[in-house]
Amino acid sequence: MRKILMATTAVSASVFALSAQAAEAPKVSVSGAIDIQYASESSDTDGNGGTDNLGYEDANTQLIWDIDAEADNGLAYGGRIDWRPTSDSLDEIWIDLSGSFGKVVLGNDDGVSDVLPGGTDPLVGSYAYDGGFVGGENHQVGSAALAVESQFNTGDEAKISYFTPAFAGFSAGFSFTPDSSVTSTTTSANLTTGAVTSTTTDSTSYDNHYELIAAYSGEFNGIGLDLGAGYYTADAATRNVEDVESFEVGATVAVAGFTIGTGYFDDGDSLVASGSSASAGEGYNMAVGYSFGATAVSVGYLATEVDDATGTTDEYDNLHFDVEYTVAEGLAAYVGVQLTESNDGSTGTSEEGQAVVIGTSLSF
Repeated sequence: MRKILMATTAVSASVFALSAQAAEAPKVSVSGAIDIQYASESSDTDGNGGTDNLGYEDANTQLIWDIDAEADNGLAYGGRIDWRPTSDSLDEIWIDLSGSFGKVVLGNDDGVSDVLPGGTDPLVGSYAYDGGFVGGENHQVGSAALAVESQFNTGDEAKISYFTPAFAGFSAGFSFTPDSSVTSTTTSANLTTGAVTSTTTDSTSYDNHYELIAAYSGEFNGIGLDLGAGYYTADAATRNVEDVESFEVGATVAVAGFTIGTGYFDDGDSLVASGSSASAGEGYNMAVGYSFGATAVSVGYLATEVDDATGTTDEYDNLHFDVEYTVAEGLAAYVGVQLTESNDGSTGTSEEGQAVVIGTSLSF
């Protein structure tokens, strides 16, 4: 992997070394979205009562500046600044360079695994388990992660990424993140004795993170097919926990107006206390979407589970239905229903929840 990193660094350096003059000044375009939604949720824990929530959500609102240019020698370059007003933060900020050598991305951006197909691609409306509001998230029992993909793909942490050119539909890529942190399910341990004490959720750091993917995209007799797989490894920055080793796979099929997607991830024992029988979690998702005229619908299912140090398993499930209607160009209204269940294997406690999400989105 170090050889791969050195090779990519050399590619990046050679791109910078090229004698190139811009054919014209870089162009800046502005886009974004305003997404306003209301969610009503109720839950019940083993028939002993639960919680009822009515909330306002605008986490999907964003403002994006894209910069694009091309030099006389064919080098394409640019970047992006993505601002999220609800958190008053820069979600992404990066520079990209592309040409016959492929594409290099430098800065705070999702890693190469972001292009992998999976069970989130067909989703519309509130995007359910991949959206701003996830049913059962605030009051679930057990420690199964509400995750649609591996927790160890680094997100928007600062990194360098490289994508190969596509050849006969096949492509590959890798990202290197020097330092990162993740909030995940781990089994805590005494740093002196190494004794396992409890299962909890902590923010754990890791270093030298490598993210590798392979993908395929093709079309056969009007049927679109996308396949992908990713592998992630990193050094744990905390003593007495396992290093990161995780993988995921995904696929989508597009045919006759339908989009079908599925994905699976397994985080193994990444960042789990050494010697523990616990796991970092695994899960799968699947969804089907269909569009007809101005209307789009989707149905999806997510299931995740985590093994505890006690030998029991915690589980989380989310079944959802979404309908989206395009009122005018860039303006859409939607409604979604989520049915959730979580189970704590160590206590035998379970909780069921129902949520309704109504929203309006404006994209430009």
